[in-house]
Amino acid sequence: MASSSNEQSQEELERAKELYSSGTRSYYVKDYDLAVEDLSQVCTLYSDAYGTLGDQLGPPYLLYAKALIALAQNEVKLIDIPEGEGSEDSESESCDDEEAKEKPPEGGESSKAEASGSKDKDKDKDDEDDDEEEEGEQTTNPESTEEDITNLQLAWEILELAVTIFTSRGDDGKSQLAECHAELAGISFENNNYEEAVRDFTKAKDILTTLPDTNQRQLAELYYKMGLSHMMVNAFSESIEALNSACECLDKVIAENKEKGPQEEEITELIAELEDSKKDIFSKIEEIKASKMAVLDDMRKTASGSPVGAPEVIKTPPAQQPTNISHLIKRKKPDSSPSGGSSSSPSKVPKTD
Repeated sequence: MASSSNEQSQEELERAKELYSSGTRSYYVKDYDLAVEDLSQVCTLYSDAYGTLGDQLGPPYLLYAKALIALAQNEVKLIDIPEGEGSEDSESESCDDEEAKEKPPEGGESSKAEASGSKDKDKDKDDEDDDEEEEGEQTTNPESTEEDITNLQLAWEILELAVTIFTSRGDDGKSQLAECHAELAGISFENNNYEEAVRDFTKAKDILTTLPDTNQRQLAELYYKMGLSHMMVNAFSESIEALNSACECLDKVIAENKEKGPQEEEITELIAELEDSKKDIFSKIEEIKASKMAVLDDMRKTASGSPVGAPEVIKTPPAQQPTNISHLIKRKKPDSSPSGGSSSSPSKVPKTD
């Protein structure tokens, strides 16, 4: 009996490894639905074998959370309706209404009778429609209408589990721990919780700077996102400092590539790309400086009792945000402490002890 149980457990672990490989491949080819499905099963199988906080679950948790976030982004892109798409329909309906108003009745009393009968029928139809709408509201599955929100909340909770696992690894888990904090910060940023985003971006940055082989491009990205987060709460000095640090990191990457000797086409293109990124960051710094001066000028005029005539401060959003899920958050924000319980589809939540 024990031998049979061990064989079954071994088969499940082998299946988990296959699913992890498949889920990883699906994630990198952007088949996020399949990635979420496979990685969810991996987390369930590993959780059964090693416990919810088993060390083996660290990488699957992290990739599963990233797949959930990517799936939420992908779903928004699919359901977004371009502006003006419904204008033609509204215009045609408006034209039909105007034609109906302008068209004179063809009959006398019979027309009135028909109109009266039509009103009664319309009233009955409206009553039926109202009943159907009420029934529809009662039978609507909340999970299907808020699946994207659930994905984000679940991703947050999975990331918190991953943080616990990678923290317990000590130095060996620092790189992945930094990635977890960066993903958490990205969710907070899109949820307009910029102070929380700054805290997690800072944690990720502090961890990366302790690594002997710090990835300077990754560090530059963190500094850039920190700068944007500071900017959104009018912390202009901190924002400028973070963006300047991002440029310094890019300078190091450029210098390292130039030292490699004869420059191949690939390296030349990389250096050009990094130089363009620096230009974009410098442009952002100038925008922030202008906003800072406008705010200070407004404050001086207000303090001196002058009529408020200072130019309106315009916050220019970043060209590229860490993630593009703000459409989801606007409907229902995650709790302030996302580690709290949330209802999720059983097929997506890893089984816990």
